[in-house]
Amino acid sequence: MRLTDHSELGDALWFEVGEDLDRFSTNELCLITDIKCIWSTYLASAVDNQLMRRYFSTLRAVSREHLELQLSNVKFDNDDDVVMLGLLYMIFCIPLANANSVNIDPKYFALANNLEEFNAFSWGVLSWKATRAATCNAVENRLSLKRIPLKKADKVHYSIAGFPHALLAYAYESIPTIVGKFTTKYVEVIPRMLSWTSTDNVKFNAVMSALTAVDKKRPKCFVMMPTNEELK
Repeated sequence: MRLTDHSELGDALWFEVGEDLDRFSTNELCLITDIKCIWSTYLASAVDNQLMRRYFSTLRAVSREHLELQLSNVKFDNDDDVVMLGLLYMIFCIPLANANSVNIDPKYFALANNLEEFNAFSWGVLSWKATRAATCNAVENRLSLKRIPLKKADKVHYSIAGFPHALLAYAYESIPTIVGKFTTKYVEVIPRMLSWTSTDNVKFNAVMSALTAVDKKRPKCFVMMPTNEELK
């Protein structure tokens, strides 16, 4: 399995799996995670950013690390503020995961002041863009942002921001040669990523063998289509 350039086929990550070509795009991300993937992500600048003013007035910029410290150590004015900052922390830990030191745009703090608008916002598009960019950068650079100190020579590994767990669940759903080998699928649920659990201590060579295996009895990569329940 390797990332390949097929931009002429549309805005997606394209993977060669054996002799097949498989796609990961906003469509697959939406089916896997069930987060909103409409395309408008415009946010106007906030005139009065209440959360920033109340809890981060001494900082020029706020990172996820600052947010975590605030949630752990500060006495809040009200319970609503805890919920709002907790939601922001969740967003930047899971669908928009990145290094702790990366600053968070103040517009998202303003958005958190309105839970209805926060829930309706197209987080899926931002997550897709972050995951796509991080995956491409990891493959192009061949080195992650961190290197694990080893007794032997350092080995190349990858660190992917965005929503790497969604990318993993997509592989479970769409690549026939790994279905049932390293994962177990339980009942069909929405979102799909909650249906899967993986085997502990999976060996890299075993995964690579499965990805490159040619099994004529198995179908090609599955095209993910929404079920009737997912269309509701």
